[in-house]
Amino acid sequence: MNVQSILSSLDLSRTEFQNIDEYRKKKNTAVLTIMFTDIQGFTALTETKGEAYVHALHEEHDRILVESIEEGNAGIVIKFIGDSIMAVFAEPTAAVDKALKIQRRLHEFNLAHPELDDLLVRIGLHMGQTVIENKIQTDLFGRHVNKASRIESLAAGGHIYASYTVFDSVKSWILDSPNAAWKLHGNYRLKGIEHPEEIYEFYNEDFAKSEPPRSARAVGKLPVRTLVAVASVLCVAFAIFAVGRMWAPREAQGSAAVPAVESAPVDAQADAAVTVEPVKADPVAIAPVAEPKATPPEVYFIGMIAREPILDFTTPLAVKLEDESQGIKKSLNDIPPGKHVIHYVVSYMVRYFSEFTVKDGKNVIKTTFAGSYLPGIDFYYSVNGSEGKPDKKDTSGRYFDYDRATLTRVDYDGKIAAEVSGETMADGSTEFTVSYAITVNGKDAAKDSFKVRSPAASGERIDSGEKPVADFPGHYYFIRYNHAGDSLNLSVGAAFKD
Repeated sequence: MNVQSILSSLDLSRTEFQNIDEYRKKKNTAVLTIMFTDIQGFTALTETKGEAYVHALHEEHDRILVESIEEGNAGIVIKFIGDSIMAVFAEPTAAVDKALKIQRRLHEFNLAHPELDDLLVRIGLHMGQTVIENKIQTDLFGRHVNKASRIESLAAGGHIYASYTVFDSVKSWILDSPNAAWKLHGNYRLKGIEHPEEIYEFYNEDFAKSEPPRSARAVGKLPVRTLVAVASVLCVAFAIFAVGRMWAPREAQGSAAVPAVESAPVDAQADAAVTVEPVKADPVAIAPVAEPKATPPEVYFIGMIAREPILDFTTPLAVKLEDESQGIKKSLNDIPPGKHVIHYVVSYMVRYFSEFTVKDGKNVIKTTFAGSYLPGIDFYYSVNGSEGKPDKKDTSGRYFDYDRATLTRVDYDGKIAAEVSGETMADGSTEFTVSYAITVNGKDAAKDSFKVRSPAASGERIDSGEKPVADFPGHYYFIRYNHAGDSLNLSVGAAFKD
């Protein structure tokens, strides 16, 4: 099934969105990993083998995929679109694990049924935030679904392709997984998506091999025919140059031989000495010798997997792939000697940082990123659903940030405690009581308790907007809530400033 027909079928029903929202609430996550699958050559198989044969094969396909996806409540199948399946996972590691298991089980099925055509399924994975203010956003979800389907369309049957966001979240897990391997194929343009996407492949190395996209070319790579044409032109140019050098006059070639000088006849009868006056040359102004310009260091990164990295919190870092087999990327920025920090954004409350030092000359730097996760609490409170009982939550976490001026790491220990309660008033309105306390590094950072009144029988949701309550050099803490009728959504957390 082609991508366009898949995308035109992706209008999810209200029930399907509710299923997604219920699943992610059970998993307590705002980020979902989306899986797209598709059977290679299914249309042609239908035309050649007939409906009954294809129906039986399709049933086996559905059984293997659904059992694998939903085993252990890891994921949930949302939609069947012809021979394609869309599923979501709360954990990216679960999505990759299930994708590998799908390919393994299909491989075993194909071996066990040589009388049947091989079931070859391509899989695409992409991960992103889909929830804001404790509500799944259809536009955000739709964009991530679109990207997952585009990534799937690059793969051949039997292969698993994923975006950078998925790889970044599972790279430690994949290294410890037996018989599991990964490969970076480079940047590819996806139809309808502005920026190129880094495409990674996951595969079972005991029976599968990685394979780059067949129907697309990595951004920045010249096709072989172009390289051959350029080489041919250079060869012809060199040949013409060599022939010209061979037949050029020796004077034009700059020969080192001393040219012969024809002497004038000497008059032996001349009795007068010839006086030769020295030629006075005009004074020549001697230009000052320019100081040689310092050559900026060459910087190469190994393991640079950051998407849209920022150098020293001010400058976008541009790199180009130099050696795909070793994952070496060269910096296109001039990076001066000294200490530096690269960071990239995952969400407003998650950043990944890497420190490194540059010296004069050539630098080959192995980048290791460390994640910093700011604490946060989300409530969805309903007076009727909770029977008026208060809901309490607390969280704590160690995280870090950097002093922008000195590039020095600063460690924090943040703790948040919050409580929501509510009651129905005599006039039918609902009064909520909200209280929270935030401490950072053992000191009180913010604390408050207040009441919010929600009008009776009002379907309009009233939003407070984000209210900063505690400020730090590179991040801040905030509170935000909205309410309608007898329900209130509350978020107390922290966010990075840049």
